[in-house]
Amino acid sequence: MNEKLWAIIDRNYQLLWTRTELMHKRLAELENAALDKAAIEANTNEITQELARLREENAILAAGVEEPPANPYGYELILDLHGCDRSTFNRPSLREFFKKLCTQIEMKRCKLHFWDDAGLPAEQCQTSPHTKGTSAVQFILTSSVVIHTLDLLDAAYVNIFSCKLFDPIAAEQLTREWFAAKECRSRFIPRV
Repeated sequence: MNEKLWAIIDRNYQLLWTRTELMHKRLAELENAALDKAAIEANTNEITQELARLREENAILAAGVEEPPANPYGYELILDLHGCDRSTFNRPSLREFFKKLCTQIEMKRCKLHFWDDAGLPAEQCQTSPHTKGTSAVQFILTSSVVIHTLDLLDAAYVNIFSCKLFDPIAAEQLTREWFAAKECRSRFIPRV
């Protein structure tokens, strides 16, 4: 990403922080002044909308898209992780990962489906490096999170797709840390 985009992202995060501090200060003042609930809600809504606008601008800038599409249908984050801790490639760990990820990016989880060798006799289990692992789809209210882990390659492939904007930097950081990936390639794409 070029220096101009980083400068804009940095400026936006500074604005987010400043606006958040102002919001807390303004709410405290309003509550101390015993103003009516409608005034407090109006101020909160105004600041919340500004924060959402700045988050959206940062997400699009983080994607390296200088001219974002006018009305994207959705957003997709593609993560290729290598040198992972394969002890995280199991159903309980993945279930917990989906919970934490969806909380982090503010998504409502729906059904979760796994595909792996759990419960199969040894002779029916996958042995190829490109197929031995666990795949899972965590449906979210706005689309899905899909993961494919490859036990023998210490690799994981994650796709997060949502028509609701989310923070790709936070999603990548959490995912990289969860799987203890030594390397992570990411792409964030507005979908039109």
